[in-house]
Amino acid sequence: RDVSEGRDVSAGSKDNSDFSGWRISKKKVPGIVDAAAEVAEWMRRAELGRDPEMDLVAEGIINEFHEVTGDYDGPTEELTGGAAGLPTKDATESWFVTKRPTDKDPYKIVERAEKFIEEAQALNMTYLDYVEQYVKKPVFPTVERIKPTARRLEDDVSQLVTTPHSYPVYTLMPRVPYTCCWYGLYFEIEAREQDVEIQRIYTQTGIYHEEKRDTCDVWVYTCDEGAKGYELDEEKWRIIGHEQDVRMVKVNFTLNSNPEYGRLPLDEPLVVKKGQRRGMLVFTNEPRGIVLRGKAQGSWLAGDVSDADDHLIVRAGMMPVTEDELSSDLFKTLYDPVNGGAFCGVIDYKLL
Repeated sequence: RDVSEGRDVSAGSKDNSDFSGWRISKKKVPGIVDAAAEVAEWMRRAELGRDPEMDLVAEGIINEFHEVTGDYDGPTEELTGGAAGLPTKDATESWFVTKRPTDKDPYKIVERAEKFIEEAQALNMTYLDYVEQYVKKPVFPTVERIKPTARRLEDDVSQLVTTPHSYPVYTLMPRVPYTCCWYGLYFEIEAREQDVEIQRIYTQTGIYHEEKRDTCDVWVYTCDEGAKGYELDEEKWRIIGHEQDVRMVKVNFTLNSNPEYGRLPLDEPLVVKKGQRRGMLVFTNEPRGIVLRGKAQGSWLAGDVSDADDHLIVRAGMMPVTEDELSSDLFKTLYDPVNGGAFCGVIDYKLL
């Protein structure tokens, strides 16, 4: 090690308190770390922290030091030159230099274009045709859309909104999160003290419009005797609505907003007698076909009250088919023999 004239090396190293006489070695030996130069350089660079304008520089120096000592939890950067305790054949100084990687595509334009090219090739389309059809062209649902807080109903029609969002509509649980999506759901609609007529039913889908296939086939079934206990009894169910290649209204799982809902196919109004529990089944041919409503704690069980107003009660039900089976296995299996889901959407009805 080189030291200034008149300085006792052994005394300085034992004392470990005064390194003012130490300086960087003039001898450049690739791969050999000079401890004295290392200490002197860190002390010199630490002086930067005394200037408030150099706080960012000081922070970077501290991070570099942590990287060397191994107690830094942040991202490890590429090292060039000699690192403390890590000799390299290209080392020319006794401290290391960091080379920060630069993002050549910070706005992900190239990444997005490459994705479009791959999808265009998969569809046997040119890139320009793909962009024109799927990127530039806006995609909208093919069903009637409503916002429960911004619609005008007929004078004799009311709406029951089973929604996890906290805007001013009557619901037993004003704000609970979505849980998941599934092929479909069994549930029940019960009339309290008066006959009611179901006019329209609306819900949402988990199929995003950016996907190659963003439509699905939708079926609506009903059972006069209820849903609980009749899920696998196909003879009890009759179809009351069916539509192919429907683009439903998609859900936003993260935004606490004022959502839209899309209308389900219903061939004719559906009567629910006083005290009757009418079984309902909404089913699709896609695993993210419809959104299921969440519960604050635990899971929904068939028959649990999920929502209600003065005239209707909506009860939770089971989820059809299992994860490994095709949607054609309807009325044959259930997703879970105990736990179910709750309907998420809007039910328009009038009193009879």
